[in-house]
Amino acid sequence: MSIDCQLDMVATSTSRKRSHYIYVYIIVHELLEQFCVNILMARKGGNPNIKNHGFEPAGEEPLTKTLSIRVSESTYQEVKSKDNPGEFCRQAIQKALDEDKRKQNDTPST
Repeated sequence: MSIDCQLDMVATSTSRKRSHYIYVYIIVHELLEQFCVNILMARKGGNPNIKNHGFEPAGEEPLTKTLSIRVSESTYQEVKSKDNPGEFCRQAIQKALDEDKRKQNDTPST
């Protein structure tokens, strides 16, 4: 409901109800305004200790890229049931890449 509709409702009610509606509307409006400002407003200057709370990569290289693949429902459920599905997928992909490199190095080139 828009503010205009609320004000029209207030104007059409009796004077006693009108003052009550206006009072409630003002209180609710002020509370919402304070709530939104507190949530959306960041600390001026930012967090001076941000480096203490930052994300550190677990491996040698930072994990900056994403990779999407399509899998069957059963594969999806099995991977999601792992303790750390992301790390499980990274290790499986790395294992397959290492094996592929090893096969390429073992085959003599002509």
